[in-house]
Amino acid sequence: MKKFWKVLTLFAAAAAIVPLTACDDEDYSSSDDFSDYGENLVYFYQPNSQYATITFKANGEFLQSLANPLALTNVRCTKPAPADIQVEVAIDPTLVDEYNAANKTECAFLDKTSLTKTSFTIPKGEFMSADSIKVNFANHEGLVGQEQDLLLPIVIKATTGGKISTHSRMFIHFDYNANNVYMVEEVALDAGKKKADWDNFFSQPVNVGDAVVSSWPADAEITVTFEIDNNLVNGYNASHKSNYKTMEGVRLASATSTIAVGKDLTSFSIVGGDYSEMGGEGYVVPVKISAVSGSGATIKESENVCYVVITKTLPKVLNATSLGIAMTGTLLPYDGSQPWTITVNGNENSDGTPWSDLFFDNAFIDYWNTGDVILIDLGQAYKLEGIRAKWYSGGYRMYSIKAFETSVDGNKWDKYDVSEFSASNSTNPYNIFLKDAGEIRYIKWTAGDSYYKYAGVGNYGSFPKGLGFYELP
Repeated sequence: MKKFWKVLTLFAAAAAIVPLTACDDEDYSSSDDFSDYGENLVYFYQPNSQYATITFKANGEFLQSLANPLALTNVRCTKPAPADIQVEVAIDPTLVDEYNAANKTECAFLDKTSLTKTSFTIPKGEFMSADSIKVNFANHEGLVGQEQDLLLPIVIKATTGGKISTHSRMFIHFDYNANNVYMVEEVALDAGKKKADWDNFFSQPVNVGDAVVSSWPADAEITVTFEIDNNLVNGYNASHKSNYKTMEGVRLASATSTIAVGKDLTSFSIVGGDYSEMGGEGYVVPVKISAVSGSGATIKESENVCYVVITKTLPKVLNATSLGIAMTGTLLPYDGSQPWTITVNGNENSDGTPWSDLFFDNAFIDYWNTGDVILIDLGQAYKLEGIRAKWYSGGYRMYSIKAFETSVDGNKWDKYDVSEFSASNSTNPYNIFLKDAGEIRYIKWTAGDSYYKYAGVGNYGSFPKGLGFYELP
């Protein structure tokens, strides 16, 4: 599971707030030759104003490998020490308010933390101390339960043999972020083909597994509370160009579910209501997180709804030739007298040639580009088993299908599952098997990619040369 941890940055902010001392020294940032400067200044070396990246959870644990104690920087001076320079370093909680005012933050002081040592020596002739400043987080007690940003100011308090620089303090800033709990956006459930299947499907609570997620495994048990919000159905349909129904009377089997310690997933169950229109497009049930409780847990408001889409089993569009499925139906004869028509994106012809010529083999008309909508009207309803599709060449065959629907009357359309269709071999023509299809007069076929486009050869469309239809007795 990907973890959405915010970065906690340790950095120096001496330039952002009022200096501790009145000393107006230069902006020293390295141990170059400072012999031209009058005073020997003692300071913290702060390269790029950043030392480390630190992350912690509400239970106080760091979320990455981090040494404890944490080594920061050595104490330095701007000239070689004429004699041993003694430097006293300390944690100074009084600087938190000043920092917050200067940086428009609301940090609290990180308590119950210490420095492993507070006295440092810069040896004679050297620019820095042998030891670095180290922060000891002990058992992380100061971090536990602190669901807010924290700050640890460290300063040079005193020195002998040098003068304290404005670069004499640094701040470790812990930017707290909670364990976000969110929902999988959509879960699709198949209720079966017919009423007996639907009755069985809704005869017991329907489990929606692993639909509730936390950003990282729970440190303590997280309780998630849900509600069904049917006011979201219209918005879902509008954004998905669908027409799913609101299921009246649907309810949650339980209003709460638990993410166990060490886990980052849980589920919920719904109890079906009125599913009398299951034979149509189906239903959508919006389940929303209304509350969470547990150490460090919060709702990710932008992802707090799961849309449970419940549909009947869709008929499938399959490549019969690739799968070795033998067509048992008879090809419908066509001599041009039948009232069969084809339009592509609403157009009956391309450059004066009617698309209906495709009902003859070896027609030469135009490409079908990805996303083109081909509407076929066979004039009357037939019990179709499938389609025989011929292409200009194997490379110009249609490799995939974006969408496929059929209708008897042109008003009520049955959607098909096209996810398993693939023209992976170069057989031309190939047969398209319409598994579990009923009677069909109208076919609405949305073109997918040609093989050439799929293979990256070029942005070519599919080039049809003939269409036939297998009828079952």
